[in-house]
Amino acid sequence: MKKTVRKIAKFKPRIYTRKEIAGFFLNDAVNEAGYRDVRKQVEDMGIDPDSIPHDPPSKTGRERKHAPTKPYKDSLLKSLGDQEQAAAYLSAALEDAAEEQDDRLFALALQDVIEACTKKPSSLRGASLGTPELMSLWKLLDALGLRLIVVPAKKEI
Repeated sequence: MKKTVRKIAKFKPRIYTRKEIAGFFLNDAVNEAGYRDVRKQVEDMGIDPDSIPHDPPSKTGRERKHAPTKPYKDSLLKSLGDQEQAAAYLSAALEDAAEEQDDRLFALALQDVIEACTKKPSSLRGASLGTPELMSLWKLLDALGLRLIVVPAKKEI
């Protein structure tokens, strides 16, 4: 039996890092109360808000006149409903986790993909959403219709 090899799409969507997302949140705060709430959200992400370059509303001395952007999470979850997008998102998260040496980044991305999955396979019920062990990771990805692959690292020139 002859195996068919499929080409993998060669596009890489722009996936924002958690620090970039935190910067968007901080810059979108319209007033002091909103800014305090956003600072708390950024701290809950495990990021120090003062380490992110941004302009708080208090710097201008008045409220910002623009409306906040639509919630990031809603559009993220919508895009992650597509398996190609989910795979690219998890691949980017895996790279970020390796670069930052923080496996929680991949675990958080996996939680986003699971949350975006509208038809949750029965094998996801009761699955641990903490940092998964390798075997449970394979099972989670299989239930989502995804798989983990390893490719050569790009060599620096």
